[in-house]
Amino acid sequence: MKKAQILIALITISSLTIFNSCSSDTDTAPKETVSEEAPKKDLATENTNETISTTIDKSLIIGWNNNRKDKDSINSILINSGNKFSFVKDRVSKTIHAYMGYNDESKRLSLTFVDSAADTIGNKVCIAKAIASEGMENLPDFKHIDKDNPDYISMDTAKTRITNWTTADIREKWMTARFNKKEKEKEASNVIFQAFVINAIDFDAGVQHDCYIALKDTNIDKGANNADLIILNTKTNKIVNASLEDLTTPIPPFGNLPTNQFGLLETIKNN
Repeated sequence: MKKAQILIALITISSLTIFNSCSSDTDTAPKETVSEEAPKKDLATENTNETISTTIDKSLIIGWNNNRKDKDSINSILINSGNKFSFVKDRVSKTIHAYMGYNDESKRLSLTFVDSAADTIGNKVCIAKAIASEGMENLPDFKHIDKDNPDYISMDTAKTRITNWTTADIREKWMTARFNKKEKEKEASNVIFQAFVINAIDFDAGVQHDCYIALKDTNIDKGANNADLIILNTKTNKIVNASLEDLTTPIPPFGNLPTNQFGLLETIKNN
């Protein structure tokens, strides 16, 4: 009888041991991880409310301002610099102030584009900054606009103006006349331009525009203040505001424009 009880007890213990072992293995077995997929971003609407802007580097404008007053310095800079600047206008602006800049370390020219409405003393934000091309460039060859329209600047005229700037002899003749004029009139601030005022109503937002420094071919040898920017819409391959001779105005002189409209120049005045 005792043997039978002992046998039953051993069987019971063995069964419990096996059950516990199976339960333990089940509890400790690696469980399948179910991950929740992160919601996908709608690339079409992402960042639509953000304004693309950049910070103004005053040292660039100061670098140009310091060098433009010395004939040898400015001549050396222009000989070794390009004349093309590319930027994207990301907002609607009636007028843009494009400030010339120069980096003394990299030896590169630049343009800083500021919305005229925001160009106040202390403003730190610009639309874009563009570094000059490494070499001199001109407009690409393509069919432009109706040459029979007398109100339009022809492609040939635009290219000639750019060539006036990229040709060292012509540019230096203009620059020499400007410095001679400065010595005669004692107007050091009016020697070489600091900025351009650009009529930007016809610019396309979100499209790259290429700006080429140029010289209008009138009175170059007399030092006329006829520096110019030829601006190309790279999407339409058309010259922006080609019907307007006053698309860009070199500053200074300021003419009828109040100097306090150029906050960036006022900011660096004492540098």
